[in-house]
Amino acid sequence: MNFSNSNFEILELNNFFSKAISPKVFSFKKKKILFFAGEKNNKFTKIYKVYLDAKNNKIPNLCFEPDNKFQRVLSPDVIKIKENYYMFFEGKVKNKTRIFYAVSSDLNFWQIEKKPLIFDKIDESDYGAPKCILHPNKKNYYLYYYKKIKLEKNIHLSILDHNLNILETYKKPVIRSDSTQEDQAVYSPDIYIEGSKWHMFYAAWGQKPLKGIIMKATSKNGINWSEKKKVLEPNIFEDIKHCSEPCFLKEKNKMNLYYEGCDIFNNWKIIKRTLKN
Repeated sequence: MNFSNSNFEILELNNFFSKAISPKVFSFKKKKILFFAGEKNNKFTKIYKVYLDAKNNKIPNLCFEPDNKFQRVLSPDVIKIKENYYMFFEGKVKNKTRIFYAVSSDLNFWQIEKKPLIFDKIDESDYGAPKCILHPNKKNYYLYYYKKIKLEKNIHLSILDHNLNILETYKKPVIRSDSTQEDQAVYSPDIYIEGSKWHMFYAAWGQKPLKGIIMKATSKNGINWSEKKKVLEPNIFEDIKHCSEPCFLKEKNKMNLYYEGCDIFNNWKIIKRTLKN
């Protein structure tokens, strides 16, 4: 699987923002909603949504207005738990990044839980870019995220119950920066499960000069990962500097990869790549 030579599309929503990043697609009543972080005129990033299937109205809608304690919010991930929808996201407060969540009954009105879900009590680490997925056994949820401590930025895992209580947090990273192309950071995981095989798409930053690419790893249990492979590197004008924060969707006859791309002028846009099965 290699998206580097695939067909690409620059999403129209980029026209509304000076920066559009952190795409995640959520299926709702046979429709697809793109949640993402948008910035207007180099100001505060906020979380928006837009229906990808809409033929006419493709104007993004603001999900919620963050209160004054947040310096920024980004990297949304939406999942349904019981009767409600939960949006996990990265929030920066007092120069420390933590994972928060908001709750909605209809995907339109969101209530932010004030206390962070994943944070460092002694403020040594930063956490962000979450991805939550229901385990195939239906008993618990796997929450992946990056943990940054000092110069290391790796992907970690916590296991949650249906009430979002943390049952277990693995001390060691499930994906670690262990090659030249990943030596600066690995983060922003997206998970796809097919049969008994787990697939993780994630962002990797490294090399000289610094370059962001998208990698893929596989697992049988969501904990032990192997077979790391590069699936996308910068090769068009809109992403020639960096590719990052992937979101993978497999449909009947094609595979789509949404991600944020950065050009030589540091303009960030959301791009869609498509491979036919």
